Amino acid sequence: MLRGHRVAIDRQSGLSYFSTMAKLPIVILPDPILRKPSTPIEQVDAEVRQLADDMLETMYAAPGVGLAAVQVGVPRRLVVIDVADAEDGEKPNPLVLINPKIVDLGSHTRLHEEGCLSIPDFRVEIERPATLTLEYIDREGEARVLHADGWQRPSSTRSIISTASSSSISFPR
Repeated sequence: MLRGHRVAIDRQSGLSYFSTMAKLPIVILPDPILRKPSTPIEQVDAEVRQLADDMLETMYAAPGVGLAAVQVGVPRRLVVIDVADAEDGEKPNPLVLINPKIVDLGSHTRLHEEGCLSIPDFRVEIERPATLTLEYIDREGEARVLHADGWQRPSSTRSIISTASSSSISFPR
């Protein structure tokens, strides 16, 4: 649920469709690839792991806390996230989510300001579930389940939902 002013996020601007501040170019709205459904990854191999590593490097350089493969022009179901707070002395703790699927969303919500690397200079307050359960495949090809509790670290749940939704993630009905 959005709060505040309504702004057209697909507005035309003088920005190029790509921002090349990092290793991979970040696709910027209104590039149509961002509206294209992402396809599942069939096999975790060296190419997928390299893409995940390149996405992490891109995300850190941007800087950001989450990035979907479609945001670097690759419409595949791959998301990288790291909500470690370097300002508080936390070391990077990257999470690679392949074919993520949110299987449960908590009933409690929290309101936070968010941004998106594909929509530069735009931030909005948005209400998101405070908890979630997510199934995914890790960078080694192992099936995993993640329980994120946004009450302890609000950015983790928020980042997963926000970034994963860019990746054509499936949500519970």
